[in-house]
Amino acid sequence: MSTDGGLLVEGLLSPFDVYYYLVRNCTSREVVESSSVGGFRTHNALMDVPFSDSSMDEKICVFVSDATPYMVKAGQALKVFYPKLLHITCLAHGLHRVAEEIRKEFGIVNKLISSAKKVFLKAPSRVQAYKEQLPNLALPPQPILTRWGTLLKAVLFYAENFEAIKEVVGQFDSSEAIAINSSQLAFENPSIKQNIALIATHFSNIPDAIERLETKNLPLCKSLEILENIIEQNNALPNSLSEKVRGKLNAVLYKNPCLEEIKKVNAFINGTGQILPEEVSAEMEPNFKFCPVTSVDVERSFSAYKLVLSDKRHKFAVENLEKYVIVYCHKNYNQ
Repeated sequence: MSTDGGLLVEGLLSPFDVYYYLVRNCTSREVVESSSVGGFRTHNALMDVPFSDSSMDEKICVFVSDATPYMVKAGQALKVFYPKLLHITCLAHGLHRVAEEIRKEFGIVNKLISSAKKVFLKAPSRVQAYKEQLPNLALPPQPILTRWGTLLKAVLFYAENFEAIKEVVGQFDSSEAIAINSSQLAFENPSIKQNIALIATHFSNIPDAIERLETKNLPLCKSLEILENIIEQNNALPNSLSEKVRGKLNAVLYKNPCLEEIKKVNAFINGTGQILPEEVSAEMEPNFKFCPVTSVDVERSFSAYKLVLSDKRHKFAVENLEKYVIVYCHKNYNQ
């Protein structure tokens, strides 16, 4: 089971088939709190789980959410009703939070990427000048803060093409736009190249890890293997980096409610461990083979709104939108 406030996704865990999920509830909420998430239990979505003939407390095995405080509290509330529930917070979102800490720590790099993005935004003459001088190079990335890992991808782009982009931007008239002036000043900052090199050297693995964790139907062992690789590289970070950056991943993982229990289940499945958490029986553990550790299915379902709602739709009742999204996700996201 995975949720993000107003959207509830249920899935079937099976040792033989890939993880199958179904949008069961989609509601509009102005304010989302732990009580409203816990309220899903009283909705038919949770009272009519069709995946098993066992008792209700065994039907709800895993709860995946983001790490916001109200979702953590919701997980605690749901465990009252479902004692065997394991609550884990999204690992991909956790890595994105590490990337956010990097963005905050390297402010000059963030300023460069932000201002350079604006230099070419709605500026066809500058875009044309860029393409004439660098015909085989794409325009600088335009990262979006809410899209996981996009800022680090932009940093890697600048690490590979720093001098070329600096030369192009340096030819523009700084009086034309504030963004041009800000970009030129950022390019001339004496520490900018070193900061970009530090990020590219020590954190280039994070965007790739996020993308791989987002892969649909990824086995649990592969997901945790990706995480372990990130942990190993994080432990090898030099002391010259800020303690906030080096400690962010550990803080994120420490606050993940049942991550250690999921690791024990994975070790038991793979034959490297002999102890199961008390919430998981030996009969149930094979079903965790494709257990999800990210809330990507929920995020993927959000994109259905963009595809369902178009300029041609002028009227759409909330209750009809809920039904439409549920059917749409069921048809398109379980291929």
